Amino acid sequence: MDDNFDFKQIEHLISQLESEDWEVSDKSFDALVELGPKAVEPLLNVISTQPVEIRTLLVSILGKIGDEKALKPLLSMLKDDAFEVRAEIAYVLGWLIIDKKNIEPLIEILLNDKEAEVREAAADALGNLGDERAIPYLEQIASNDKGMSEHSSVEIEALNALRHIRNKFV
Repeated sequence: MDDNFDFKQIEHLISQLESEDWEVSDKSFDALVELGPKAVEPLLNVISTQPVEIRTLLVSILGKIGDEKALKPLLSMLKDDAFEVRAEIAYVLGWLIIDKKNIEPLIEILLNDKEAEVREAAADALGNLGDERAIPYLEQIASNDKGMSEHSSVEIEALNALRHIRNKFV
């Protein structure tokens, strides 16, 4: 199969993600994941031109492919205007960050993103990574998420992440 065919196939599958038929959309999602690492570059090349819903799905696909080549481009997308995209990137970083010295972007999101859903995703990703350096930041959020309600979803996710990290070292 030549590269030109692959790109046309990928374009077609991306267009099918927007199908109102859930079965077609799901099959396209799965097919893009199955293409694996050869789909990463074409997906990264088109992701910024897609609507929010498709950008979010493409981020998820890149995470499921799990190719570390997607890490740097996804980090650069953390300023996306759409909180849905930023939240999905935070979740995906929990799968893609293999070198734990790169947890700083997740800590930055946890502490500073204006959207609770994005901070919650960062807490989840930090818990999945299991790096002890995240503990003081998670504790800070767990004790009071910037004045949010007593038991905000971000606080709860921070507590879950703390449990996960601490259980790794018991």
